[in-house]
Amino acid sequence: MEMADFKDIHKGERVFIACNGPSLNDIPMEKLQGEIVIGLNRGYLKEGLPIKYLVVMVNRIALQWGDEILKVPCDVLFTKLLDGSNVCKPNFGSSSFQTDLSKPLKSGHTVTVPALQIAYGMGFSKVYMIGLDHSFSYKNTVKDKTHRRAVISTGSDPNHFDPNYFGKGANWLPYSPKMVEANYKLARNAYREAGRELWNASTRTKLPEDIFPRIDFNSIWEK
Repeated sequence: MEMADFKDIHKGERVFIACNGPSLNDIPMEKLQGEIVIGLNRGYLKEGLPIKYLVVMVNRIALQWGDEILKVPCDVLFTKLLDGSNVCKPNFGSSSFQTDLSKPLKSGHTVTVPALQIAYGMGFSKVYMIGLDHSFSYKNTVKDKTHRRAVISTGSDPNHFDPNYFGKGANWLPYSPKMVEANYKLARNAYREAGRELWNASTRTKLPEDIFPRIDFNSIWEK
């Protein structure tokens, strides 16, 4: 599979990008049955989340949980870090939000940004973010002395929907909210310029509304 194979395959459809904040637990999974869902990293741990596409872009996640990621029953796993029969490998290196899947993507300092580029390239006209809490605590962590930014979990994970997401002993990289927000703005602008809708349907979020406008999750089915 090549990235270009996915150009406009969902043109005009809607998709839910399931981020992994604690508020994902507020979302009734039965509402998502029959919908197209893009999952991120270890989102497969959420019981009942019907992931069609899984995006994994972090080396540390692939190294620690690669074997179980390859067993996730999704149609396509987008990752450059693992090999499998359903794996499609994006390239990276763009300095701007990429709208053409045949070209390298922008990494964006969070897996959410590649997922937004993939959704755009697939042609979705309505994208709803859920579980996008945009909030991190460093409770239960210690500094990883082998890396200037990495931390190691010493207990349960307060930042994700599952306390074992980055549970005791997990090694992970915090992100910079300012850098992430700058990349989200690039995504917002690209969607707007194309006349597409990009909404934050998370039930709890610290992401400013001027970056992604808010929408009540349950109202989506009323539109």
